[in-house]
Amino acid sequence: MSDDDTRRRGARSVRSLLAESTGGLAELVAAAGRLEQVDAALAEVLDPAVRAHVRAIGLDGGILTLLADSPAWATRLRFLAPMLREELAGVGPLERVAIVARPVSPERVLEPPVRQAASLSEETATLLESIADGIADSALSESVRRVARHRRP
Repeated sequence: MSDDDTRRRGARSVRSLLAESTGGLAELVAAAGRLEQVDAALAEVLDPAVRAHVRAIGLDGGILTLLADSPAWATRLRFLAPMLREELAGVGPLERVAIVARPVSPERVLEPPVRQAASLSEETATLLESIADGIADSALSESVRRVARHRRP
């Protein structure tokens, strides 16, 4: 086919080409359309703060599968599942709502903070030493002296 033939036929959107497809591709397009409807319904039902962390990823055999950004959001959605089943009944019969959490990638796990050694001012260290001098209990006095040794260099 030449460029002139293509220009005469006119450009067509991918959506219109997919709408005319048959076989397995047609089933895939129909499933994507149903998920798009469910996603739109979720936008109406869920609070925007929750909605930002959830996506419909499957609707098969009456089971709606939702993907949450994290295990914390997945837990919150599990509490909302009965309400979602009721509210989303208009998109088709729902037997249950399954919630899956996106795995936390190692890059997203925060390293524990590095603890810095405590340090005391010279004045505080001197004050603690004088307090230790006045303590009769030798074990407690030694503990206070150990703390006093954490003075700044």
